[in-house]
Amino acid sequence: MIKVKRENVIYSIPEEEKGDYLKKGYSLLDSNGKEIKPKKKDDNKELETLTKRVEELTTEKTNLESEKADLTKRVEELTKQIEKLSKKDKE
Repeated sequence: MIKVKRENVIYSIPEEEKGDYLKKGYSLLDSNGKEIKPKKKDDNKELETLTKRVEELTTEKTNLESEKADLTKRVEELTKQIEKLSKKDKE
């Protein structure tokens, strides 16, 4: 948990929500209650990097889902072929 401040009110929030609160105008506080000035450039760069990574992972997920569907279809086709061959062998 970290502490943020807005209009003289201090809130404890999860670390993961820090960026959201900073965007809304909250100030980040250190363990002594003093305001920490955010590094805008670093925060923006980190946000850009993470956004790009999310896009890459989303694309990869979509590709893997498509590949899974193709492989599942191929397995079904091969299973049908095996069943046909098995029936022919029994006759």
